[in-house]
Amino acid sequence: MLAKHGPTLMYNGYTKITLTHIIMSRRLIPPLYILIGLLVAGGLVTLFGVLYFAGDSSQEEIISDEPSYLDTMERGQADPAFEVINYDPDQAYNSTTLIVDKTQEIPRILEVNMLGEIMWEYQNPEWRGGVVDDVEWLPETDTFVFIYHFQGDFLHEIDRAGNILFEYKDSADHDIDKLGNGNYLYVYGMDDTLDDAIVKEVTPQGEIVWEWYVKDHLAPEIYEGVENEGVAHTNGVVRLENGNTLISTRNFDSIVEVDPNGEVVRVICEGVCAHQHDPEMLENGNILMANQTTHGSDYELGDEPQRALEIDSNTGETIWEFLIAGRRHYPLRDADRLPNGNTLITGSDMILEVTPDGEIVWQLNIVPEITFHEAFYNAQRI
Repeated sequence: MLAKHGPTLMYNGYTKITLTHIIMSRRLIPPLYILIGLLVAGGLVTLFGVLYFAGDSSQEEIISDEPSYLDTMERGQADPAFEVINYDPDQAYNSTTLIVDKTQEIPRILEVNMLGEIMWEYQNPEWRGGVVDDVEWLPETDTFVFIYHFQGDFLHEIDRAGNILFEYKDSADHDIDKLGNGNYLYVYGMDDTLDDAIVKEVTPQGEIVWEWYVKDHLAPEIYEGVENEGVAHTNGVVRLENGNTLISTRNFDSIVEVDPNGEVVRVICEGVCAHQHDPEMLENGNILMANQTTHGSDYELGDEPQRALEIDSNTGETIWEFLIAGRRHYPLRDADRLPNGNTLITGSDMILEVTPDGEIVWQLNIVPEITFHEAFYNAQRI
């Protein structure tokens, strides 16, 4: 039987102490305060922990919600001639790319974003029927140097408005660089003879101040009887930090380093190079290049794939390579190492960006079918 008697509860004859008894009991007040204090302190600790971790979670969400490169990238004009078929913004070196579009009767110099949209272009109406090679962007002045072929060969430097800052007519092909002293270094790469200087340096005033001849510095057994679109068919030149010059003699399947007097310091990658194009010296002293096993489009089934190749410049040992198996992409003509360690590779109808592990993180294709002379020659991420 349950009966209520004031502050006590009776159940089957037993008296039960209620909360009122506890509160009214002076002996139990101090322990009660301690208990309540502990409960309150524990609650506060729990509440602080919940708020702290909730704050961390909120912070993580803010970080993860930061806009991606695509969200902030400047957009350009889409062009049906180009298509980006592969792009990983998290692994690619996100910027713009400088290319030459030779699929039209009047070639265009283009700067495209990571989606292949045109951000800037230069097209001269007088170029109808002509060809543009090796465009290089100069970051210090935001200008461009290039070689233009039509009724003779011309070296040019222009600004973004198309103003001609430098023009010089000479037999030139494949490669032009502007040096730190303001001069221009270029190669005579097509149909050269032994009487032609295959590398020249010219001042902005048009004065030739340095030349290099094959016959003056290489042994006859290297060049005698060699003829494939010229004797050397030079396709690349680089002025090194030590003042020497790196010259890519395609027909000799080798790269020559010469001192300021033109004397040969060393011959690089004999037995390794195969119609190499556009070699560059990396900061680690290695050489990166586009390496072909055949010339141009004249390849046979069974040949080894063409490749982007990094070699030890002293031993010729392969340090890194990326093979291109699709013959429709031949010939490879350019390989550039990007600041993030990726490599930009230029084939005839596509440009790839690959990681050191060989993963393709960006690919731009030419959409229409092209001829050999409409192919990409080089590309520069700027």
